[in-house]
Amino acid sequence: MRSLQLTCLLAVATATLADSTQSYKDAMGPLVRECMGSVSATEDDFKTVLNRNPLESRTAQCLLACALDKVGLISPEGAIYTGDDLMPVMNRLYGFNDFKTVMKAKAVNDCANQVNGAYPDRCDLIKNFTDCVRNSY
Repeated sequence: MRSLQLTCLLAVATATLADSTQSYKDAMGPLVRECMGSVSATEDDFKTVLNRNPLESRTAQCLLACALDKVGLISPEGAIYTGDDLMPVMNRLYGFNDFKTVMKAKAVNDCANQVNGAYPDRCDLIKNFTDCVRNSY
């Protein structure tokens, strides 16, 4: 019986992650594609950003920074939005249809508070921000 419960829990978690990933790709795909020319990104950079892989190259870092700027995550002052200002972006990227979104918002908010002001370069800011978020899951 315990094995069946664990299997069901795993299936629900996998479905939630798949929905989250598709929502992110739907929102970010066009923006990432639009930013490719401005940072001289390759198709590999595009795939790295869209699949939320670690940002190893400076080009991929800048590509994501551009797309997150377009989605409204970065303020005109160059900081990542936090608190109530963050929630419309989280809604656009992930929707508010499950508890996991609240946990994502908390991780994103905590990481934004951690990196804001520490990295004046937007590409470095986004690299350190995404590393923080990735380590929070």
